[in-house]
Amino acid sequence: KLTGNSRKIANSHFMDKFYSGDGPVISIDTAEAGYPIVISLDYGDSTVTRNGKVLSGTIIMEISGDKHTDGATRIVTYENFFVDSVSLSGSKSEVFNITADSILVITSSGNIVLTLPDGSTITAVTEKQRTWIEGDDTPFVHDDDILQVTGKTVFTTSEGESFVKEIITPLLRTGDCRNFVQGTVQYVQDGVEVAVLDYGNGECDEVANLTTADGETVEIELKAGKSHGQNDNAKNNGKGKTNGKGKGNGKG
Repeated sequence: KLTGNSRKIANSHFMDKFYSGDGPVISIDTAEAGYPIVISLDYGDSTVTRNGKVLSGTIIMEISGDKHTDGATRIVTYENFFVDSVSLSGSKSEVFNITADSILVITSSGNIVLTLPDGSTITAVTEKQRTWIEGDDTPFVHDDDILQVTGKTVFTTSEGESFVKEIITPLLRTGDCRNFVQGTVQYVQDGVEVAVLDYGNGECDEVANLTTADGETVEIELKAGKSHGQNDNAKNNGKGKTNGKGKGNGKG
C-alpha cells in the first residue's frame, strides 16, 4: 500500500518483513527541490510481521537534507504506536555534520517511553555520536571504512530503577567486520557498575569479553565476524549497528 513517491521503498526488501506483503500504508511527501522529505508509515489497527509481532499506529520520519549536507537532520516520531500490547511514544533525531577535514559526524539523541500493559513505563534517553573516520568518501567500497561510536543510553522505570549503558572507550568498526573490533561498554544498575564489555584490540572476530562486578570474565559470542553486506546498509543509511547472539548480548 503506497502513496506518493514510494518507488524506492516498494523496490526494497521492506515489505518482505510482513505477511503477504500486507505492510503499512507508506506515504512520502517530497518538496520540488528534493527536500524536505516526510515519510509516514501507517500500520493501522493491526499489521502482522513475519515473526508474529503485531504493529499498530504511525511512524513519521522527517528528513531535511542529504546526510552529506552540513546541519541536515532526520527526526523519527512515534504516534499512538504499539508493538503487540506495548506502547511506544516519543522521538529520536540525528544531526549530520561535516568537519573541516570532510569527516561525517552523526549526532543522535532520543527520548522514547515504553508503556507496558500494566501501566508501568520504561524511559530510554539516548545520546550517541558516530564518526566516519575513514571511508565515507568511497560509498561503493567498504573495506576502507572505519567508524567510531561514543555515547550512552539511560533507562529509567516508573518505579525509579535505572540502568545505564555507556561507551567508556570509543567503539571501533571496520568495513570488513560485522562486529565492533575495539572499545568497551560499561553497564551500571541503580548507580552500581555490574559489568564491562570489551570488544578487543582491533581484530575482527566473533567474541567479546564481559567482566562482571565480582571480577569474573566470560566470553560472549557475537555474530559471524566477517561482513556479508550488512555494512552496505550501515553506510548508505549513515549508521553502524551490531548485535550480539548466543551466550550474551554484544550490542554497543
